[in-house]
Amino acid sequence: MMLARLIAVAQKLPPWLRPAFFGAVALVTVVGLRMLFALPLILKQHKVSEFALGLLAATGAGAAGGLGYTLLGAPSRRIPLVGPYVAGVVSVGAYMLALLLVAPYISNEPLIDDRAGAIIFLVVTVFFGLVFGHSAFRDRGR
Repeated sequence: MMLARLIAVAQKLPPWLRPAFFGAVALVTVVGLRMLFALPLILKQHKVSEFALGLLAATGAGAAGGLGYTLLGAPSRRIPLVGPYVAGVVSVGAYMLALLLVAPYISNEPLIDDRAGAIIFLVVTVFFGLVFGHSAFRDRGR
């Protein structure tokens, strides 16, 4: 029922904006569900503002991933053999870049503070981008 409503809302949006909408919905859902388990601790420590800020950041990062897909990912899907994987890396990369940019404002600390952290961040981004591209964009008819 909820999925049908979300699809109805998405159908009213311009086609280029739909991936951003679905990215925002997907990420806020995942983060919201994870935060739900921490809700007793959040309430006990009076960290409701951090909870709201986390959901807002997840919404923005998910939308950024969708816009990354719209701008670069969708066109890259046409690249023979590797297109779906490039689209996945672009989408996840846009989402991770958004998180990287807002992290200092949420936690008062940078997400990456040294070379090793940057390498790990890059490897994780590419790995999950490849997994996402394989699962979401690969032509299953082959």
